[in-house]
Amino acid sequence: MFRLVHVTLVTAACGLASSHAAELIESEILPGASAPAGARLKIEADHENQQLTSPTALTFDQQGRILITETHRFAEGVEDDRNHLYWYLDDLASKSVNDRRALHEKWKEKLPLEKMTAKSEIVRRLTDNNGDGSLDESKVFADGFNDVLDGTAAGIFAHDGSVYLACIPKLLMLRDTDGDGKADERKTIEEGFGVRVSLSGHDLNGFALGPDGRIYGTIGDRGMNLTTKEGTRIEMPN
Repeated sequence: MFRLVHVTLVTAACGLASSHAAELIESEILPGASAPAGARLKIEADHENQQLTSPTALTFDQQGRILITETHRFAEGVEDDRNHLYWYLDDLASKSVNDRRALHEKWKEKLPLEKMTAKSEIVRRLTDNNGDGSLDESKVFADGFNDVLDGTAAGIFAHDGSVYLACIPKLLMLRDTDGDGKADERKTIEEGFGVRVSLSGHDLNGFALGPDGRIYGTIGDRGMNLTTKEGTRIEMPN
């Protein structure tokens, strides 16, 4: 069961001493979870009510709505070298995403391409429409991320009316121009991340807005090989 949990710090309201704020107390709201003393936990979304499944990252847009990425391709298209050691040397030799596509083509008898493309990553939008503090609307904001090279949808960042999505091999910009809750505009900002299959989770993610107005992210040893729109070559397959 996947849940989105909201933590509210109420230390000041409870008059607790600062020395107690760091104390962790087991919460009855979510078995196995603990929270600082004086904090309240509330389940905001789960699979039963909002269809939330395998969340990986979230962001808030300018209207306060939650945009959350879900992975449906983990081990179902988004693979790991440790489970497919037969292609390990080919993966180490890969220098570009086209090389990785050739790898999957070469070994399709062992891992069919049809299986790798059967499921899509999803961006879901959660909204409190009536302002009562509960999320009453869940919509698929964007999907169709099921190319053999795609996923994990591991990073998301909303800024100035656009939603930036990290889904190897692409960094995408999504926009809902007609206000129906679904992205009708999709633009590839950069492409060439994820040269290697490598290890699960070593993806493009962790977006943050820097003081220079640029969006920063991180990527693990899946590497990259791309040319920016300014013509700068970035070749880092290792």
